Amino acid sequence: MNSSFIVKEYTDKYKEKVFRLRKAVYNETFNEDEWNWKFRSGKILIAVNHEDEVISLRPTIPIRLKFRDKTIKSGMNVDVMTHPDYRRMGLFSTLVNESFKMLNGLGIFIVYTFPNNFSFPGYKKRIKWKYVDSLPLLVKVLKPRNVVKKYIKNKNVQKCLYPLADVFASLIFISKTKSENRNLSINQIYFFSGDFDLLWQKLSNQFEIAVIRDSKYLNWRYVQRPGYDYKIFSAVEEGVLKGYIVLREDNMFDLKLGLVVDILTFDEDTACSLLLHAYNVFKDNDMDIMGCLMFDTSMYFDVLKKAGFLKLPKKYSPKEFFFVVKADDEIISSDIAYSSKNWFLTFGDIDIA
Repeated sequence: MNSSFIVKEYTDKYKEKVFRLRKAVYNETFNEDEWNWKFRSGKILIAVNHEDEVISLRPTIPIRLKFRDKTIKSGMNVDVMTHPDYRRMGLFSTLVNESFKMLNGLGIFIVYTFPNNFSFPGYKKRIKWKYVDSLPLLVKVLKPRNVVKKYIKNKNVQKCLYPLADVFASLIFISKTKSENRNLSINQIYFFSGDFDLLWQKLSNQFEIAVIRDSKYLNWRYVQRPGYDYKIFSAVEEGVLKGYIVLREDNMFDLKLGLVVDILTFDEDTACSLLLHAYNVFKDNDMDIMGCLMFDTSMYFDVLKKAGFLKLPKKYSPKEFFFVVKADDEIISSDIAYSSKNWFLTFGDIDIA
């Protein structure tokens, strides 16, 4: 096999070859609508072999980031892959370095991604990106018997655990003492209006670093994405938008999961009310578990704990949600960029990949 390769910027003439690469790596191709949605403004590097066949792929989605008191351009790496026949030939490191140079030329000096177990060691050891932290997974069991059956195979033990699991799941979900006295209206919406721009302007100071959640981004992310049925609910009090929550239902790990994909609110009480609404939606739709990703330094982590969510120990988590960052230290403050306490991240930041 000829191990030489050429790195070049992607053009649509390579689309079919990129799709073939994914088939070789994952035994399934890209969905064309998803590809077009995801990378309509993306910056993509590819490596081709001597036959001009795509053997490695490193796409970056440009993301506007709130970084302290500024708006900056950042990049999110997704769908990174290398053909099985061309691994351990330096493609991973080469494309990472060339991609970062290309992005620097476009004014992007910070890039992040959420690698899987296979690629994480490469980020940490070979190319020395900063491993910031792993996002904690918080869960609320809705159907305890289904969860017991999933993890406990001995039927006699299952029967013994069922009563305990039922009691555990019936614990008070949330305190309503404040929300009962509020005139808070929660309704499903299908589009993010200009009111959400104002909401973001008012709430962005909650975070040192966060994806800018204005109406343009939110509509692209949750309304326009093909093939995904996100349920979006707004909270309004006396005509004023107080927050929103985005939900998604999926089957993963042999369980029906209700995911809290994104949440943004003025206060803890509104967040509690939206989580209670999500709980009722997922119960009505027969979900087994509610799940949410949140760093423990976030206000919403405390709200989730009060709402009956438990932080799942890593050994019981179906996967680890690694978060790694590469920043140009001469332009971006590494003390800020490499500390998890400064980042606001949710499932919505991850499940683009």
